[in-house]
Amino acid sequence: NIIIGALGGHRTTNVLYRVRGLFVDKIDDENIIVNSLINAAVIQAKNEGCRHLWNIISEENKFERLGFEKTEQRKDGRYYSIYPVTS
Repeated sequence: NIIIGALGGHRTTNVLYRVRGLFVDKIDDENIIVNSLINAAVIQAKNEGCRHLWNIISEENKFERLGFEKTEQRKDGRYYSIYPVTS
């Protein structure tokens, strides 16, 4: 077996689910694996009663290309970002 993608996550509050550590092999040219991992995180977040996925991003980040929106800037220059979990 070969690992071609991974994404970690956990609930941080009653309505927020943090995603982090996205890894996808270079073979995912069309972002099929990336989208599947985000969709799986959305399903898990819904199952746990959360309304948003969130993470911490740097200036250029793959999560923004997936629809995460930057919110406030942290003191270290990185940003919080959020993605709605729709019903």
